[in-house]
Amino acid sequence: MTFRHLLSLATLVVGSSFVAHAQLAVYGTITGERVTGVQCSSTTTSCPGAGTDNVIGGGGGAYYDFMTVGPARLGIDLRANTLRGNKAASIPIAGTNAVRMDSVLAGVRASFRTPIKPVRAYGQVSLGWNRRVNPQPLGSYNFLAYRGFVGLDVNALPFMDLRLPEFEIGQNIGHNGQPTNGVQAVSVGVVFHMPRR
Repeated sequence: MTFRHLLSLATLVVGSSFVAHAQLAVYGTITGERVTGVQCSSTTTSCPGAGTDNVIGGGGGAYYDFMTVGPARLGIDLRANTLRGNKAASIPIAGTNAVRMDSVLAGVRASFRTPIKPVRAYGQVSLGWNRRVNPQPLGSYNFLAYRGFVGLDVNALPFMDLRLPEFEIGQNIGHNGQPTNGVQAVSVGVVFHMPRR
């Protein structure tokens, strides 16, 4: 057997192992988020949010864990959500859906087994886009966003975990006269995945 044949065989074995241990999952979440440092656009009337947007809503995403490094499973994550609030911090208006926050984030994640067998811990860093939408004609503002996440997934069925809870912290980076906003959030959700070994 030549070196080329050995190299091809090794590549096939490693590739098969890689595919067999890959983990694809989709999830849905309910999120409560606090956005601080929001600037009121009015100089004559106070904004009811008093510098803070408190929003709640839902979202979802998918992750693909594809590599083991030491005790960690490494992967990529893509997520999006839409959150709404009744007191806007950026405009002098209150009422149903006075403010909406949309985001799309992509990042890298690492998950770990814990001493409690059904519980897996994970951490993640993500970068993406966030938009604050106010009722027309007041328009919207776009931000570059970064986030850090930590959480626990509790196995409930061979193909399902409960996400209890996930904590999020980060910033929406301001530009064009908009200040940078701090972001803190808590989520719970359900994760559907291929059965784990």
